[in-house]
Parts: sequence; C-alpha cells; structure tokens
Amino acid sequence: SLMSRKRPFELEGDRSEYDFLGAPGGSAIDFEESLIDIGSSSRLERHGTLDSYPRLVIFLGFVIFTILAGRLYHLTVNKHEEFRAVAEGNRLRIEYLSASRGTIFDKSREILAGSKPAAELVILPLDLPKDENDRDSVISKAADILGTQAEEILSLIPDSELPVYESVLVKQNLTREQALIFGERERELPGFRVVSAPIRDYQRNPEAYAHLLGYVGKLTAEEYKDKSQDRYLYNDSIGKTGLELTAEEDLRGTFGERQVEVDARGLVKRTFGATDPAPGNNLVLNIDVELQ
Repeated sequence: SLMSRKRPFELEGDRSEYDFLGAPGGSAIDFEESLIDIGSSSRLERHGTLDSYPRLVIFLGFVIFTILAGRLYHLTVNKHEEFRAVAEGNRLRIEYLSASRGTIFDKSREILAGSKPAAELVILPLDLPKDENDRDSVISKAADILGTQAEEILSLIPDSELPVYESVLVKQNLTREQALIFGERERELPGFRVVSAPIRDYQRNPEAYAHLLGYVGKLTAEEYKDKSQDRYLYNDSIGKTGLELTAEEDLRGTFGERQVEVDARGLVKRTFGATDPAPGNNLVLNIDVELQ
C-alpha cells in the first residue's frame, strides 16, 4: 500500500512475532538505537583493558628510570676519580720521586747505614691495557724478561682500588741488563716502568749491627692502610725493626713531585715542573765502630 511504502521500517502483521527486537512490554527499538547500544557495549569492554594499560606503562617506566638513575649515580660519583684520571691522566699527571733516608753514623762519622741508587721495576695499573687479552700478553712479556711467572706479577696488583698515579713494586734492584731491556721495549710494555729509587746500604759488617740498626722494607698492604694518611706512598719503604723503626720519623725523607705530560701508553713526553725530594735527617750514634 501507499502507507507501507512511506514507512518501510514498520513491521507488518502480528508484532508479537518480533518481540525479541523490543524491550519488555513489546515496545520496538529503532534501528538507530540498536546501533548505539552495540557501540556502547564495545567501548565498555575495551575500557576495562585500557584502564590497566597506563598503570603497567607507568610502573615499567618507573623501574627503568630507577635503574638508570642508580647507574648514573655509580658512574658520576663512585667512578668519578677513575674516569677523570683516564680523561685527563693521558695528558697531565703527577709523578712521585723517592727520597733517600737519613744516614746513620757512628761517633767518628763512619757510615753504618747509607743509601745507594738502584733500579726498580714498577707497574702503574692505570696504564695497563684495558683489554684483558692485551693485558695478559704484556704481563707475560714482562715475566719472561724477569724469568718469573705471569701469575706472580698479577698477584702483586692489589684487588682494592689503588690511588691514581701510584705504582706497585714488581722487582727491586734490577740488574743492569734487565733495566736496559725494559727501557728498550717500553712501547710494547705499557704500564711497566723502570725507576731509580734509593735503597738502604749497610756498609759496616751488617750482621754485627743488625740487632741495633734493624732493617728497612717495603710497606705491606696493612701498613699502607695505617700510614697512607701520613703521606706514605703504596711503594714506600719503612723501618721494620731496630733504630730504623724507632727513628723512622727522623730518618724518612719527603718524596718529591713532578708534573709530566704523557701519551696514551703512559710514556713521558714533557716535564713541566718538579719539586726535588728532601732526604731524611742523619743520625749520629754514641758508638765507635773501630772498638766494636
């Protein structure tokens, strides 16, 4: 009919057959209302999922930020001195110069304990190769020259952090041949250096005066912990027994310093200034060597 054609969505016949499209009471739902209901249901389902998503992102972001902040603190605070030394130490650094101990005389000014120059082999850990394989290779070469095992040299490097620019003794009183070899091969042995350092020289029958004079030795790791505040270096010597111990404050000298420019391997290129070391005070005993 004409009315039916003008209202195409009106249902003809018994409306009870189509109650499943309507609300309770049989009222029909418009076509547009049914589409709105479907869209609302979909949005409600998605809302439950999206509500937990931002929380997860925020939590993960907080965890990552905390880890990065902790790492940044470690690098900028705990490793500051090490990184600064790597950055600046490859150009300018301070080197320490050993001082002679005071001479011990008898009443007639005969020398009982003096000092003489000697060549020492030391390691500056800062200049050792950072690559583990290169490091092992350099230490093996040094061990071959000394006629020892690489493990013995490795055991000398302290596990705890060594003050920047300080060295570790490898061998005292090198032979002339060993000193020359290390000098000639210094470019292939970064981290190793031959330095001149005074050692104790007991000139008058050392065995006869050992109980009186005592002896001098290198600081142990424990002694260094106790003495570092008194301006002792890791590679310093100290009186161990006898007069060398009891008169330590008078006999020990004051180390000197020099500012040098070095290359990436730690080799000195230029010296800008130096403070000479000051020897220790002499000690005169009230004994006569000739009458002993």
